[in-house]
Amino acid sequence: MGSFVFTSGDQRILADTGFGPHGEMLGYPAPGELIADFERNGMGLDSITTVFLTHLHGDHVGWNLREDLPNRPLSFPNARYRVHEADWEHFTTDELLADLYRGEHTRRSVLPLEELGVLELMVGETDLAPGITAFPTPGHTPGHMSLLIASNNERALLVGDILGSPMQATETDFRYTPDWDGPMGIAARRDILDRAEREKAIVIGSHLSYPGWGSIVRWEGRRYWKAL
Repeated sequence: MGSFVFTSGDQRILADTGFGPHGEMLGYPAPGELIADFERNGMGLDSITTVFLTHLHGDHVGWNLREDLPNRPLSFPNARYRVHEADWEHFTTDELLADLYRGEHTRRSVLPLEELGVLELMVGETDLAPGITAFPTPGHTPGHMSLLIASNNERALLVGDILGSPMQATETDFRYTPDWDGPMGIAARRDILDRAEREKAIVIGSHLSYPGWGSIVRWEGRRYWKAL
């Protein structure tokens, strides 16, 4: 599971916050290391100005707060946390919040953002910083969003869980994990892969092979994601 940092002028945007310290609760053997990775790279947590959440599944919001500290402060104290309105509405229903397993990460890592006054909901295409634009790619969740990063003549697309496995670049109908709306998820995947080819954009994915970015290539008429 990857999180990514993008810089534009004096803006620094973090895309997703990973598992948090409770990865084992989501069926993974180890906690997420996002905070430690910031320290290893000499990057201050207070340097992040926007936390962009592709969607609100537990493996993407786990370090919204410092779950490893007693008072659970915001992990990124100077940031606004931004997510699509449709995901907020979907994941904060009474039915989902009452679910012992599915509602746990929302109760712990998502609801406090509103209480702390740092949550900003997006509806459509939204400019986060010069050259960095969020746009809706629903299907995996109702409000799943992706990013276009544009610099000079280069393009990159951060696709979240629209492309959850390199295999899906070739087999676009394959679903490795349940989508909220399967046909919509397939359509979003095909659209974003077509766009990546058309614009010769790097494709960045949360669950793709390390380091998580690559290009779309063709071999014998079929499309593949190739790590860079």
